[in-house]
Amino acid sequence: MQSVMRRARPRWVMGLRSRLEEAFSSGAVEGTLLGRAELRGTDMVEVVDIAFVPGKLEGPSFEVSGGMVEFKFPVRDGEGVEDVYYRLMGKLSWV
Repeated sequence: MQSVMRRARPRWVMGLRSRLEEAFSSGAVEGTLLGRAELRGTDMVEVVDIAFVPGKLEGPSFEVSGGMVEFKFPVRDGEGVEDVYYRLMGKLSWV
């Protein structure tokens, strides 16, 4: 059994809101956000790319490889930027 170690304190998350607003400006209704982020130092995650894929809901899932984080995050019908922003920021801050 592999043990999972939790961070003692959360990381700063940068670039998330502007990327989410871009994704939602295209009329995101229901689907999955696919994103990439970079780990910067020990205390920061910078979101570099988010794309909205309409249709099938997937995730949430987060994969860390080296200094990159790839994630999938579901967007349900009726959710707006604010709804998704706080949930996703909470998840990314503990990566």
